[in-house]
Amino acid sequence: MGAPELIKVFEPAEPGPAIVFVHGFGGDAAKTWGQFPAFLRDTPSLGGWGIYSLGYSSKLMPDLRGMWAGDPGIETLGTYLHTRATQAPLKDRRLALIAHSMGGLVVQKALVDFPDLTDRISHVLFYGTPSAGLAKASGFLGRLFKRQSEDMGLDSDFIPSLREAWRQKFGDADRGPQGRARPFGLWSVAGDRDEFVPATSSMGPFAKKERVVVPGNHLEIVKPAAADSMSVRAAVNAIVGNAAPGGPWNAARVAVEMGEFQEAIARLEPNVADLDEPSAVLLALALEAVGRRDDAIEALEQRRKRGGTDAMGTLAGRFKRVWWSLGTETPAGKALELYQQAYDLSVRADDPAQAFYNGINVAFMQFAFKRDAAAAAAMANQVLEHCKGVPDSDVWCLATIGEANFYLNQPDQALAAYQRVVATHPQPWQMRSIFTQAMHVAEALDNEGAQRKLREIFRQENDI
Repeated sequence: MGAPELIKVFEPAEPGPAIVFVHGFGGDAAKTWGQFPAFLRDTPSLGGWGIYSLGYSSKLMPDLRGMWAGDPGIETLGTYLHTRATQAPLKDRRLALIAHSMGGLVVQKALVDFPDLTDRISHVLFYGTPSAGLAKASGFLGRLFKRQSEDMGLDSDFIPSLREAWRQKFGDADRGPQGRARPFGLWSVAGDRDEFVPATSSMGPFAKKERVVVPGNHLEIVKPAAADSMSVRAAVNAIVGNAAPGGPWNAARVAVEMGEFQEAIARLEPNVADLDEPSAVLLALALEAVGRRDDAIEALEQRRKRGGTDAMGTLAGRFKRVWWSLGTETPAGKALELYQQAYDLSVRADDPAQAFYNGINVAFMQFAFKRDAAAAAAMANQVLEHCKGVPDSDVWCLATIGEANFYLNQPDQALAAYQRVVATHPQPWQMRSIFTQAMHVAEALDNEGAQRKLREIFRQENDI
């Protein structure tokens, strides 16, 4: 394979997760990406990430079998990527992979072949990758000049085999995961002027929510001219996710946390039918964190049939998020019904923690879904009484106090409670959940000032 390179662009003082660029056909680790790696290096919200660019043999020269030293096929390169990821400086780290063109096929092959690598991946971005094959790679010249080109061809054996293996392991746009976990976020990025890899090939195999289009041709999309170009912003938005630049939950911590969720899934999911309530709730939260919301709902439904207000309330939360995503009334109605049932049971059981949790969600659904401000305010007052039965340092209690005061038209008290939330230094997933809920409340209140203040509160630079 010649002398492949792993170029270090940046390594933080305390190594954590890493971004790895993987070039395509005819590219190399240094030249393919232009200033792209440097733009990510200089992005504050990615300051906890190492940044590397991986090279491998792919020269534009004839590959006459048996006459010249042949460059490796994509399957071999997938194995090489796995091998490189198991060695320093990438060993044992969470990884985000950004791949161009054929490099995306290399990444896909590695992910379907090596579960130990898949478990370490937090994000995958394919830029101009011919995931459904490439007509221009077919024919006599493609077969003459490159093994790699032959692999990319529409008439190759490699592409159909890869797509089927991907469907079996991860699902795709036409067949949902159906229990096949995808423990990483995925984005397929196409150039609006890419005449080499058509959008039907780069984006077609993936769901609409995973598709991104940016300005540029096949090469320009990975050689951005500025840090604010859409190609760079797509990568930053994908990796940072809900993490606010400079905020108390940064993208590096979230990536590490994703690995913890995957470990919880591996431990708990095989015994889903027999889990106690706390374990069922933990499994559901972990499943949703890695994008498996339907599986989370199913796990909670199984547990709810055996009783438990925690599982009931958590299940209601999954339906609430479906309502947020789709705007349909049925899941909203299910969420309100379950929250109300769980609240009533919690009150009868004299369980203040469950009562304030389910009660504040009843208030939210009354306000945002039913548009009944009076009912929301009445429940908010009850919730504040329940909060008196738990320690005032409880992060969920503080968040509940903040939300309840919004419904009582006391925004200053609400914002003060959220400031106390941040001061307790919650886990990143807790911070994301609380911030998202608070923003939904402020939006439902049509209070732009509160939304601005919440962004300030949850993005304090001294909390990184």
